[in-house]
Amino acid sequence: MNCYYHPDRSAVAQCVDCGKGLCAECANKSSNKIPICPTCAKRRLKKAIGAEIVYFVVVAVIYFIGYKIGMNSNRHDGSMGWFFVSLWTGLGLLSGKLDNIPLLGFLVSREVGCFLLLFKYMLATVIGVILWIPISLWYLFCLIRNIYYLYTWNKVEK
Repeated sequence: MNCYYHPDRSAVAQCVDCGKGLCAECANKSSNKIPICPTCAKRRLKKAIGAEIVYFVVVAVIYFIGYKIGMNSNRHDGSMGWFFVSLWTGLGLLSGKLDNIPLLGFLVSREVGCFLLLFKYMLATVIGVILWIPISLWYLFCLIRNIYYLYTWNKVEK
């Protein structure tokens, strides 16, 4: 089998996503050292960029909802919005997936006692207060890095 992008060279690896043959040069282009072709790498980067943008949109919506609830209760600062963001972040971390928002059905489940449920939400809020800024900075870093990688992949193909 020959390289899909360099037909005059022998393939030493296959793309992990699509199975195209890759020569040594193409197989080593990826930043995470897995053999992946430029088309699949761009597809992965676009998907990652989309997920990071969704994270920031969700944070903004959750903050806005909390802010509006705080304004309705005569609280004229953004603390209720930050409380909601912290709670969402903490619950995402406790559930093992940051973008996993617990379902309302879990709240009325009989298997979960009130004390355990209250403790979980208090712990989630404390964890969220401590970690939502570093997590947001990490997502921002990943977004900028992935946009840069996508830009460099586009330059390599031309």
